[in-house]
Amino acid sequence: MCAIAGEIALRPHAPIRLEAVAPMVGALRHRGPDQWGCWMAPDRSVALVNARLAIVDREHGRQPITNEDGTVWVTFNGELYGFERLARDLAARGHLFRTRSDTEILVHLYEEYGERFAEHLRGEFALALHDATRRVTYLVRDRFGIKPLFYAKTTTAIVFASEIKGLLAHPAIASRLDPEQIFHMLGGLFLPGRSMFTGIGQVEPGCILRVADGEVRSIRYWDLALSREEQDSGAGEAGTADAAVVEEFTQRFDEAVRLRLHGDVESAVYLSGGIDSAMVMRAMADVRPVRAFTVGFASDTWDETAAATAVAAAVGVEHHVARIGPGDLAGPFVDAIWHAEAPVINAHAAAKYVLSELAGRHVKVVLTGEGADELLAGYPQFRHQLLLDRLRRDPHDRRTRDELATFLAGAGTLGGTVPITSYPDVEGVVRRFGAYPYPVAKAIYYQRRLWALLAAPLRRQSREFDSLDALAALIDRTVLAGLPPVAASQYLLFKTELPGYILSTLGDRMEMAHGVEGRTPFLDHELVEFVSRLPLRFKLRDAVDKWLLRQAIQGRLPAAATAPKRVFMAPSLSTLGLEAPHGALDEWFDRRLIEETGIFNPTAVTALRLGARRLPRGSRAQMVCEAATVMALSVHVLHDLFCRKLEASLARYRRPGVVDVREGAVAGSAIDSATR
Repeated sequence: MCAIAGEIALRPHAPIRLEAVAPMVGALRHRGPDQWGCWMAPDRSVALVNARLAIVDREHGRQPITNEDGTVWVTFNGELYGFERLARDLAARGHLFRTRSDTEILVHLYEEYGERFAEHLRGEFALALHDATRRVTYLVRDRFGIKPLFYAKTTTAIVFASEIKGLLAHPAIASRLDPEQIFHMLGGLFLPGRSMFTGIGQVEPGCILRVADGEVRSIRYWDLALSREEQDSGAGEAGTADAAVVEEFTQRFDEAVRLRLHGDVESAVYLSGGIDSAMVMRAMADVRPVRAFTVGFASDTWDETAAATAVAAAVGVEHHVARIGPGDLAGPFVDAIWHAEAPVINAHAAAKYVLSELAGRHVKVVLTGEGADELLAGYPQFRHQLLLDRLRRDPHDRRTRDELATFLAGAGTLGGTVPITSYPDVEGVVRRFGAYPYPVAKAIYYQRRLWALLAAPLRRQSREFDSLDALAALIDRTVLAGLPPVAASQYLLFKTELPGYILSTLGDRMEMAHGVEGRTPFLDHELVEFVSRLPLRFKLRDAVDKWLLRQAIQGRLPAAATAPKRVFMAPSLSTLGLEAPHGALDEWFDRRLIEETGIFNPTAVTALRLGARRLPRGSRAQMVCEAATVMALSVHVLHDLFCRKLEASLARYRRPGVVDVREGAVAGSAIDSATR
């Protein structure tokens, strides 16, 4: 729930101005349409802002919230689970509560545990907490980066917000795309703590940014610990001990779902045709009636509604489908880029935007299956990696070589794999990282082919960029060193693509664009810690992905729910109207705009568009051209909305309603500007 924003002075004689902070609220109102709030320290050293989506204690849970004596203040985005037990424990220790909201436990946990208070939180969250007595402010993000938290440093302050557009509404923050970060992303890498804009970073998942005495320091309070037990995934039939693990996993998962059903509003589920969301729906339906929402396409190749409908009918849930036909995503694509604040490789973000719009008409909370593939080795790349690793150990293994050839023949370009038969630069990669994660092989493959697509100035500048060195500088080598191949890849995905794209561009940002809060039971940290301790055979066994989940689902869902993994993609050419030479999105293919953006070579973009339309549909070359065309389009839309027309974009997307942040104001609502 909510958006947070604010400013923290870095010098004692540089007071914050309310007129600088106020516009940030308006830029973020889509995340919190119900109420707004602002608190400023008496000496104007800190301002905390909140735009609230009211879910728990809707009447009294206004933010920012303080402790009993007004010395600790917090603004919070997200949900905390099991907080009622924490509240009872804190009350027994003498802490006084004014509300029944989860936000209020934060100030009291901090009073008890100081900087270690975040270790006691269970859920998805981003928050800013100010201790007036110690003159220190903390920016905190959940363990997996489910909720966003961006910041920028000016000459006098740290400015922070849930979304980049909130920062850009502040007069001291400039809007410029960062060509280096876009270069890294084009190569398939999402660097932790970075954004696509110059000078704007993110609080990393599992970290606290401590701001005190003019100094800014990052503190890690949690990290993913994966099993170092390397076992061949072909482990045969399940035994008694395995059955016990499946039972414990099932119990822990059901608890994670049950906890995420709390709140004073109805919850629903995003249902694809896969096992992850089906398992979420089944566990929800065991607790209460539930609605399911699915996106459907006209193309049978991409459409999963038949499987989703069958599963929904078997469980007996109310099922809604957002039907998307040719050209339907052209307009939503532009809106999706505004909310994503990053480029995309497919129209799937726009499809998720439309799905969230439909869900937002009915509910405020939606549970999703994100995180299951990273946690349970569900992506095709994990199978590919096992084959590559066997061949690395024994290059003469004919059986594995045949299996690899069969795998590559059936692997789609957009399934997350690259067509390689051996690891590139093994010694160099292991020297940098201590292991060989699959995302690094992908980055090497793509960047070797990226050169011809770049604009000439960026091509020259990119000689100074080294994506692997940049990534290695941000990853703890001591954690990766010695991890088995699949575990190393899981760790890196949890650090890069999961928070950098899956949970942000395809998750929180599309959901919160419509005031819908997404909750992710597969990323319950207690469940993740349990699964992470298990050896590989519980995740990938006899070439069966997500083995543990498939065992847990037996008897609970029909066969339609257990289909092989399909990565969520949309048919971009048809849904964006790119099949014809001229369409609704053509203005962002204008040569002058391409040259001004400075990322892509205009001639290369023209060639990509032709290749996407004319090459055999579904071939690897055609799919690469289609993905690159969509990526280029999204970069040009991003530049246009955020750099060329920022003020107009902020005005266009601003939600209606009164936001009167002024001196002395601490709380208000969408319909009034009352103060207290």
